[in-house]
Amino acid sequence: MTDRNENMETDGDANASELDLVSDVSDMTRKVNIGSLAIWSTSSSKAGSDLEGLMSEDIETFWQSEGALPHTIMLRFPRPVLVCQVSLLLSHPLDDSFTPEIVMLRAGFSVHGLEDLREEVFQYPDGWVHLSAWIDPQTPVQCTVLQICIHSNHNNGLDSHVRGLKVFGPRPSIATAAHVVRASTSVSAASNSRQPLPVTDEDVRRSMMLR
Repeated sequence: MTDRNENMETDGDANASELDLVSDVSDMTRKVNIGSLAIWSTSSSKAGSDLEGLMSEDIETFWQSEGALPHTIMLRFPRPVLVCQVSLLLSHPLDDSFTPEIVMLRAGFSVHGLEDLREEVFQYPDGWVHLSAWIDPQTPVQCTVLQICIHSNHNNGLDSHVRGLKVFGPRPSIATAAHVVRASTSVSAASNSRQPLPVTDEDVRRSMMLR
């Protein structure tokens, strides 16, 4: 399997710069894996292929949805965080019509206040593919709820397989320099003063010890 994102938007200088900010899942120079800070849930799960398969580091395991499209994966954070990238491990050679094709990233501060952030079309993926959560080259999204929504699968498949999911936030030095924009513009002005704290490696280690 490879690590690629052939379908990132490249229209214009701004989008090209956003593409530059998306990196291999093993490259942690600019980002921190913040997935362990969240509570994960899915819209459905097939018996024997549940959420554990999605969170596992074993690429032979997977989460399988069950039921009608769209299928969703939800992450709820206990406090506002900055998110810069979401990466999915997909394999069309292994999963065929179970492979997600059109995927939407949504973010907000409540389940009912989610806003569309980015949509990608993944053509026959085999490896890690990425959804950028940068609003622009200087602006990571801020949220407490993140949703990955699968709108369609290859060959009109009904259920989806996802073999891995990683959510990243910018490293503190990057986050400090970034201009922060809230995911939802409908939040009251009073709550706009609540700024997210950059997530550190120690935050992640502590959260994993508490699980």
